Amino acid sequence: MTSQSMPSQISTIISDHFAAIDRAITPLDASHAGLVAHLAELAATLANVRQAGGRVYVCGNGGSASNTGHLVLHLRDVGVKAFDLMADTPWLTAIANDQAYEQVFSWSLHALGASPEDLLIVISGSGNSKNILKALRYAEANGVPRWGLLGMGGGDALNLCNDVVLVDSHSYAVIEDVHSIAIHALHKALLTKP
Repeated sequence: MTSQSMPSQISTIISDHFAAIDRAITPLDASHAGLVAHLAELAATLANVRQAGGRVYVCGNGGSASNTGHLVLHLRDVGVKAFDLMADTPWLTAIANDQAYEQVFSWSLHALGASPEDLLIVISGSGNSKNILKALRYAEANGVPRWGLLGMGGGDALNLCNDVVLVDSHSYAVIEDVHSIAIHALHKALLTKP
């Protein structure tokens, strides 16, 4: 590879990534049966939880864990009592070490007293992480409403959520980017007073 062709190849890689994001958003947005409609529903749900004084718990792994912190930041900015279940490192490592990593989120929901007035939001590229599924099952058993920001067809999490924002992609990078865009859209929607 010559030094002159490298920037061209890098430009192609970057362009391809943006095109993949566009492909993931466009059919969902155009139909209004996907991204926009589901985000509007999630924004309304979050506004209701905020009005009722409930709490929102958010969890995810890897890049999705970064998006959990991102979402919690924006929810707190608009007055939602939001908690990033990935943020308490001593707690997470204690549960992972003493119990199992697959239990870190369900134990957190139990310890924090998650209740039917609250909301669990899971963020997952695959929808198949064991700790995400255990959290959803715990929430379901305790009457806590459940939303998912998912990709790759939703995985097993799809049927454990009350509703989802589903990104039509099998690329973690694209899914995480679209989830980030969705987080900004939710923030903007919640800043607007009805």
